Amino acid sequence: MRKLICYILCSLVLLLSLPQNAMASESSKQAFIRDIMHMMDVSMNMNSSYWQNMQHNTSKINFKGELTESSYQSADGSSLSNLPCKGSFEIISNLKKEQFQIKFDGQVSEHILNGLIYFSQDELIIPRDTVESLANLGIEELPDIEELDEMYDYVVIKPVLSNEDWSLLKESMIYNNDIYNNKDEVKAFVREFLNTIPASYFSYHDGYFVLDLRPSILGSAEFISNLKNNSKNLAEKFVAIMSKPPNTSDEEFAAMKEEMVNSIVEGIESLQISDLADLDLPFAVNEFKILSKYNAVNTSIHISSEKESKLDLKMNSYSTLSGHNNYLSRIDINLLLDSPETFLDLTLNARGTNNAKKSVLDLDIAGEIIEEYASASGRISFDASMEYNSKARINLPVLNENNSLIVDVDDTLLYTYEGEEVDDGKLKIYIEGYHIDFYEAQPVIINSCTMVPLRETCYYLGGEVNWQEPDTVILSNGYDEDLVLKINSTTYQQGEQAFTMASPPFIIDGLTYVPIRLLAEYFGYTVEWDGVSQSIHLF
Repeated sequence: MRKLICYILCSLVLLLSLPQNAMASESSKQAFIRDIMHMMDVSMNMNSSYWQNMQHNTSKINFKGELTESSYQSADGSSLSNLPCKGSFEIISNLKKEQFQIKFDGQVSEHILNGLIYFSQDELIIPRDTVESLANLGIEELPDIEELDEMYDYVVIKPVLSNEDWSLLKESMIYNNDIYNNKDEVKAFVREFLNTIPASYFSYHDGYFVLDLRPSILGSAEFISNLKNNSKNLAEKFVAIMSKPPNTSDEEFAAMKEEMVNSIVEGIESLQISDLADLDLPFAVNEFKILSKYNAVNTSIHISSEKESKLDLKMNSYSTLSGHNNYLSRIDINLLLDSPETFLDLTLNARGTNNAKKSVLDLDIAGEIIEEYASASGRISFDASMEYNSKARINLPVLNENNSLIVDVDDTLLYTYEGEEVDDGKLKIYIEGYHIDFYEAQPVIINSCTMVPLRETCYYLGGEVNWQEPDTVILSNGYDEDLVLKINSTTYQQGEQAFTMASPPFIIDGLTYVPIRLLAEYFGYTVEWDGVSQSIHLF
């Protein structure tokens, strides 16, 4: 828990550097806090205004991107240069009416794509010419255009979302943006945290109040003492920011907050200077300064590492509040990574203007990447704008049985619902109620152990499989330590620990099979066998 608190504290310091949200004398410290509070107030009011407009009005996003100066070379010597690659899309949305209109066009090499799609809770409407454009890209889930009768002007895929799914989606969107309704609570927490930083880390220079986050702060006895003396206030103010998650009762939410307060307090009060001073960061902090004045916050960060790989990252961000409540922001990043596997040299420059009605962003990314088997370089430019109260209109087409072909969404999915009868004489596997269709190969039972094709099963479970010559499989679920399996061996490893499985992995026709119970447990499922229907259920 103490290590977790250490990393949380480091993360809080990083959050202060964000352009939109972000001490020799006590006056410099308080002036810095005052300016940060002002900029947070403006930023959060603006974001709240965005969200209110999006909820009640029509919004429009325009996006355009292009790859230029491109070059690619593979290990066999083949190369490509100046590959045509560009695209744009326009999204018009009205959350109140639950309607969306998406217009897009683009080109990658000789492939050209353009079209228009309409979306609502009940249906996805794709005009015929859009189907033709998508069909040219080989999207298999759409009907074959040659099978469509000329009289059908639209393909309609329905239903898209159930009432329950749609309500949960909207509730989740409101929950994720509810932080702007808790502006005062957010500011109170940030103020409380800033007050724990010793005054000696604040100064005044060239018209700015400066917070210089020197690495020594992690070993500061005063900082640790301030944290402990304010642990209860910090914990309570942090928890006050939280909004009740969807599908959570008032009683559950109250208990959740109380448990979190107690955990944070316990973690802070158990901290020792050595916990922070000896924290083994994977990089060195060469510079980390936040400069503030009433209508501006600038951040300068430089970190580097000379460990297994060479890393050098420089970031400078600038945020300024100009007249007419325009929020101007700029960020410049230079990243150099030189490792045994990869060389990366990247620059990113972004410029943005925001106000209550519109946001505009220009982004430019350029650089090169060199790996063992290939190298690539180029420049990507993005231009984006968003109107939060647009005059644009969504013109849903009028559908009837003569101009539209209805496609049941179940026919486009890779699995069917458990409630539908599936009886094809094969061993059946369900994941959370959905029947899995295996296309490459079917599961088999060997010595009372069900063995499944590894890659195809992991696709449904959301895992990643890597092969390591000559006989090793490495499996990742994205959050636990990797599983390391060997073909024809019942012993496997997870991290430093060794375990035994019921049957060893084996290969048939180039496909690797592993016990389904091993996969289920690794991905957090329980397994139930139904002998009557010859089916396995993962819950």
